[in-house]
Amino acid sequence: MEQHQDEMLELREKEEAAAAEKTAAAEKAQHEAEMAEANLDGVETLLDDMTTADTDWTKLQAIPGLLEPWNDVRDKWQVITDEFKLVILDAHKGKKQEQAQFQAALQGEKDMIDVEASHSLGHFSGDD
Repeated sequence: MEQHQDEMLELREKEEAAAAEKTAAAEKAQHEAEMAEANLDGVETLLDDMTTADTDWTKLQAIPGLLEPWNDVRDKWQVITDEFKLVILDAHKGKKQEQAQFQAALQGEKDMIDVEASHSLGHFSGDD
């Protein structure tokens, strides 16, 4: 009996972990899509991409004391990029709202022109 309870608890924990992982993956995908839409893809990973692409980076890491200044650079980079992302994402949000307003105004004008055209055609064909 106790063994079955343990198995059930284990199964429940696995299911919860899988659900949490799925949620995290969905949030990450949404975040990446938002960053790409605002042309910010790559900003968050730039330093890591640079060090990964550098073939001498592993050699440089072996030098004592080198990583302390690099960690300071990384911390400052994080602060600056966080501020930059907020500014750009806010500007992007404003542009999307502006674009939506423009589309709504454009559609309103098109609808008005369609109504006027229908009335004109009605006058022309004598339906009025």
